[in-house]
Amino acid sequence: MLKRIILTTAWLISGCSHQRIAEFGIISPEITNITTKQLEKAKITTNVSGTDTAKIYLIFPTGTPTIENAVQKALQQHDADILTEVKVTQIQKWYLLYGYNSIEVRGNAIQLAPMIEGTFNND
Repeated sequence: MLKRIILTTAWLISGCSHQRIAEFGIISPEITNITTKQLEKAKITTNVSGTDTAKIYLIFPTGTPTIENAVQKALQQHDADILTEVKVTQIQKWYLLYGYNSIEVRGNAIQLAPMIEGTFNND
């Protein structure tokens, strides 16, 4: 009986929330010059995601998640240069004395064709 009360209490105290923060057409962690020729030969991977997470113990956070880190992780996983059609979501979860905050980015990863000096014209 005590075990059931403890489990029910823990379940009632835990919680989570998802909140859409922003949407972007194109996002990149650095300044990127893009030509139409690069886009014509680009490799597109749809529905990719990247997450940056910071844990919380009691009421003390171990850090702050950022959009930049989440974007960087999504791009590194697919060896891409930019993300398009990006949705940014904040996720918070709590379990009794432990929780975490996360920033998740989800979109399409584009690996641009390499730009070799003299190969592409700026259209």
